[in-house]
Amino acid sequence: ETRTINLNLSYGEPKAVDDGFEVTVKATQDINREALEKAKSVVDLRVNGLGLSETVVQLDQNSNRIIVQLPGINNAAEATEDLVRVARLTFRIDGNVVLDGSDLVRAEATYGGTYNAPILQLNLTNEGGKRFETITGQNVNKSMGIYLDEESLMEAVIREKIGGGKPIIDFNGSRPIDELKVYAIQMNSGALPVPLRVIASSTVGPTLGKE
Repeated sequence: ETRTINLNLSYGEPKAVDDGFEVTVKATQDINREALEKAKSVVDLRVNGLGLSETVVQLDQNSNRIIVQLPGINNAAEATEDLVRVARLTFRIDGNVVLDGSDLVRAEATYGGTYNAPILQLNLTNEGGKRFETITGQNVNKSMGIYLDEESLMEAVIREKIGGGKPIIDFNGSRPIDELKVYAIQMNSGALPVPLRVIASSTVGPTLGKE
């Protein structure tokens, strides 16, 4: 179920500054550590997409807060909105969206496949599993891309028609388990975004982002 982000600027509107901008966001409800880490993963992706250097994304687990520092930001209000909006997970073939986050129940990094190597195990909804079976049957030997918003997470070649609603992505031992855990967090974040709100924003000094 997709939730709506409640953007609540408790300390006034963000200001555009030359040197930098710091924003603190917090979940709108009590969440566990796993959910908070998922939220941070999405924020990390969004910060990277801004094209800034030496950005900082910190997790304060004691207060369920994420602190973001953005050096050299030009439009702080727009950047803030981008950081907390809902992330959309999509599966694409030839640039066309064939499945999205609503079709995914959970992604998990585990071991399996031919060599008992690190793999990604996907658990799809009933409807998502049926569509996935049809889509893979029609697109054997084509590449399927998995995206979080417009950020490509990975590409996988469809080797055969896949039914059962629990496909695996096998990297033939080429990816470490820790990397696949990051992918799983990112995919789960897209499927189940955590509601966030801005609770503080401020400008920062000229040393941010400079050596």
